[in-house]
Amino acid sequence: MRVYFFAGERPSEGLINLRNALRDEGHACLRLRAQGSQFTARRDRVIINWGCTDNEVHRLSNGGVSNVLNGVTAITNAVNKRNTFDRFTREGIPCPPAFLAYEAAVNALMATRCRIYARTKLTGHSGDGIIMMLRQDDPAINQNMGNVPVVVFDRDGGVFSGAGDHIRALANCNLFTLGRIGKRTEYRVHTFGGQVIHRSIKLRRNREDGQGERNPTLVRNVNNGWVYGNTEGVPAQVDELAVRSVAALGLDFGAVDILYYDGDQPEALALEVNTAPGLSPDSSALHAYRDAIIRLIQNEKQTTKVCPNCGNTRLVLLGTLNLKHCTDCHTDIPWYVENNEPVIYGGSR
Repeated sequence: MRVYFFAGERPSEGLINLRNALRDEGHACLRLRAQGSQFTARRDRVIINWGCTDNEVHRLSNGGVSNVLNGVTAITNAVNKRNTFDRFTREGIPCPPAFLAYEAAVNALMATRCRIYARTKLTGHSGDGIIMMLRQDDPAINQNMGNVPVVVFDRDGGVFSGAGDHIRALANCNLFTLGRIGKRTEYRVHTFGGQVIHRSIKLRRNREDGQGERNPTLVRNVNNGWVYGNTEGVPAQVDELAVRSVAALGLDFGAVDILYYDGDQPEALALEVNTAPGLSPDSSALHAYRDAIIRLIQNEKQTTKVCPNCGNTRLVLLGTLNLKHCTDCHTDIPWYVENNEPVIYGGSR
């Protein structure tokens, strides 16, 4: 198996770190050009698409001759928050309730005594484009919100306070998600090939000035002083939801952000799936992806004696196509002559 990366014009720092880690282990996984690549698609070549929605990756795969991990359609579902919540809802993935209209969001705010996260940028990340909608009697009004704008509503659903441009942005917003009040834990769970490979928990960053405990808690992003730290103590419910969330979007790998509410009735809610996760040098998450890709490279060779899908042993050799064909489920299995293995058939005379 030969693995290639596609990352568009500007690869992320995380991908650069991952390629370096693979190279250190003797696996030179090349990065394909964003345009004009001379890559030749083959069944023993895999393209790992690192967060790109560019159709060039589909062209490079020659319509699927080379397998693509995280296809364009799947990543499009993941990077657009509205697409994500629509897909989660259809596939039965537990996630925060979402509203598509401003009036519905205000009614929910009044009825539930919760908070509303309005997303003015459907493809934003790290809290970018979020406006908090709070009730006038919400004690969180007195908290430090960091860089997150806030619009406060009175008990009748009218605007009590907020900057004019933020109020106007709410009227044009078409995705609002409900945030519950109460203690919660946020996890990031990485999956690859249907398996959990790494877990982390979101923590307040320790600051030299001793102000770490004053970090805002309603929007937990890097700008507000929150970072991910390693953890092994993740509830099984969280792991299961991570695997299901990645599959629901049609992805092969990703980092799933999950809220977990502990109590008499524990609940896990999927927030989003990151298709180009940040990977710091020598981090455990980086090592997890490195090891998963090495397993992909080393374990690619499968038996061609038995169909991997149905167990059928009646396989038809299609030598000129480098395939064996299952007569029961019609699966095509890649087949190649190994190095130094004699060819058992020849051309006709």
